[in-house]
Amino acid sequence: MARTNASFGTGDLLSYADDGTPGNVNVGSPMVVGFGGWQDFKFLFSGRNVRRFEPTGLGGRMTGNAPVRPALDVCDQAICENRIYAVRRPDDDLLSYGDNGTPGNVKHKSPVVLAPQIGQWSFKFIFSGRNVAGENRIYAVNHNGDLLSWGDDGTPGNLDAGNPLMVVGFGGWQDFKFLFSGRNVAGEDRIYAVNQNGELLSYRDNGTPGNVSSPVVVGSGGWQDFKRLFAGRNVADENRIYAVAA
Repeated sequence: MARTNASFGTGDLLSYADDGTPGNVNVGSPMVVGFGGWQDFKFLFSGRNVRRFEPTGLGGRMTGNAPVRPALDVCDQAICENRIYAVRRPDDDLLSYGDNGTPGNVKHKSPVVLAPQIGQWSFKFIFSGRNVAGENRIYAVNHNGDLLSWGDDGTPGNLDAGNPLMVVGFGGWQDFKFLFSGRNVAGEDRIYAVNQNGELLSYRDNGTPGNVSSPVVVGSGGWQDFKRLFAGRNVADENRIYAVAA
């Protein structure tokens, strides 16, 4: 079903479902979860705050050159929350919202302020993802081209206090056309990038400073022509990469 703006107000926040089939009706039937004002944000993306992690025999950190399998974790519902993140103008604060899945529940003017004036760092990219230890992170690229990483413990101002930034990739990250996180079909957490040649690259974040792996070329050419490119999951829980054709 084709998308239409006819019944929406300017700046409304919409929520769609994807049932995993071509042209499925759910993608054309959004829910308005936030009324007005969402067009004014500098950045807007989804993620999760910090969850408790317990390594198991089925996952964990990389050992030598052994393949990395996704780590399992244990989530205390009091701290493991799905969030909508935003950087607002003109004060450049990093904000966090909750969406309980009902119309109009996300209150544009009632966020948690995670980091005052973080947007003044002039980030080119800011997005959320997970490292190979299963830790939820917020990533950003600064004016030097470094790839930065924070954890969000779910409390106001915590990025500046309990979760100082880590530089996980040194220089050059500002040159990508697109940069976002996602999971491949094997369930591995990855950072995806499109370079100047239009190749789609895939990186791993091992969770320590400067550790981001050498990239794997997972798509050869043409990816720079998309208008938008990002990763997510459909309602069948399948990991997908989504694109908007220019």
